[in-house]
Amino acid sequence: MPDPSRRIAVVGTRAATAWGARTAERIATAAAHAGVSVVSGLALGIDIAAHRAVLRAGGHTTAVLGSGLDRVSPEGHRADAERIVEAGGCLLSEQLPGTPAGTRSLVARDRLQSGLCAATVLVQCGPTSGAMATARFTVEQGRILAIPAVPDGPERRDPENAGSLALLAGHPAPRLLSSSHDLAELLDAVS
Repeated sequence: MPDPSRRIAVVGTRAATAWGARTAERIATAAAHAGVSVVSGLALGIDIAAHRAVLRAGGHTTAVLGSGLDRVSPEGHRADAERIVEAGGCLLSEQLPGTPAGTRSLVARDRLQSGLCAATVLVQCGPTSGAMATARFTVEQGRILAIPAVPDGPERRDPENAGSLALLAGHPAPRLLSSSHDLAELLDAVS
């Protein structure tokens, strides 16, 4: 049975590459199997890949919205939101009913995602992605920031990995997830 008090955020770009979506799915599935709840933002790309993988694995997931609870965005993810609730997960928002998602409310969502979790895994993002705000909040809140190793070749040159690579080169450097062992250690550390 998943323990919703053990949580990691799995976040990233809306324009996920095939590698990014597979990586989000692998991390979210491993978390579900380890009894760790996954928090994300129900957005396109990395977020929805993580939520769907958790649901397929029978785990627990929470979607933090940048809109009112009655304004699921994107609208195409409304059925996913309903599946999350039906599976025992939840939807959270600081926004009043009827509030559409906007820049300020999405940044507030990013703060909540990281604040709810012991660790944030930033799967993939460009340098101006909203996921960079989640990374900043994670560090400011004293939480663990982890980033999967980006494979050599075309994936390393993809603009959707530029933000992730810049964070890995910065100080302090995030925890690098370069193997399934690294991921297992991160999941063990989440309490």
